[in-house]
Amino acid sequence: MNVDTIPDFLAESRDAAPADLQHLFISFEDLWERKLWHQLTDALVEFFDHEESANQRYHSTKPSFSLSQTRSTSLSLSLSP
Repeated sequence: MNVDTIPDFLAESRDAAPADLQHLFISFEDLWERKLWHQLTDALVEFFDHEESANQRYHSTKPSFSLSQTRSTSLSLSLSP
């Protein structure tokens, strides 16, 4: 995925997210722009911990974020049923 499309993707995902999760997408956007990768990973983990995020999990991880192998595995496992 082109890096320029990630802010657009995050904005679209924020708009589609339930109201109580939209603040996390605002955080994703901010952390992405500031290139705070560790904090972005932590915010993604927080998002995945919310039961309400189940409908968006697959779509929210489509962009290729640079995650540590351990975090990436952890997030991938939370996608499985």
